Amino acid sequence: MIDNNSQPPMGKLHLIYRIVRLIFSKLSKMVDHIIYSKTWAALVSLVAAVIICVSINYDVIGTQLFNDQSTTVQINSVEVDTLYDSEKYDLTGVPSTVTVMLTGKATDIQVFRAKGEVKVICDLRKNQEGDSVVQLEVDNLPSELDAKIEPATVTAHLAERVSKRFSVSAELYASNSSKWNTPTLDTNSVTISGTEEQIDTIRSVKAIIDASNQTGDFETNATLVAYDSKGETVDVQIEPSTVKAEVSLKNE
Repeated sequence: MIDNNSQPPMGKLHLIYRIVRLIFSKLSKMVDHIIYSKTWAALVSLVAAVIICVSINYDVIGTQLFNDQSTTVQINSVEVDTLYDSEKYDLTGVPSTVTVMLTGKATDIQVFRAKGEVKVICDLRKNQEGDSVVQLEVDNLPSELDAKIEPATVTAHLAERVSKRFSVSAELYASNSSKWNTPTLDTNSVTISGTEEQIDTIRSVKAIIDASNQTGDFETNATLVAYDSKGETVDVQIEPSTVKAEVSLKNE
């Protein structure tokens, strides 16, 4: 004997069919909306990219961001900020940049570097004239980080500045200098500051005037340069650094 109650009635099958069809219809519309919507497409792409990036770089990310073990980062060409009385002294012996090795947690190193450019300090504000061995320090280094600077110390030489008046002469550069009169300068002497050794090497101070592109009388601000006995420039402070020059053609 066949039990008619063992199979669901046709009405129930039809109802289930309609529910399933409705669910698939809703899902289809949702997928279409995601695919053809720029916002949804961008969001899905972003999520997919993040998942791929994390899966590929999981070991690196875990090591750098979530590892509590100490790590060391080398930073090259770190600027050295030298503190000294530049009006009183001339300084030599301190490099402009050094190498810094930071040791600590990767997150702590990243936070420290994010605050600004890493800088090394050479503090000579309490030093007197002469040679001094100075310990370099990383500026504002957090207590949770250690720093190794290469070189760790430098031998700085402070020389007291002296000032002296020097006469100035014009130096005219032109393809045919004979057609020009001697330039007239608005000052005939300047004050030069430097170490006593530098001052003693100065043999002349020239106002450099370029007339190569000039065709008639002209005025210009001429740059002043100090020269030694070999004709090489001497690195000193000249006040003023330029003078006004008037240049005229000779009457033929």
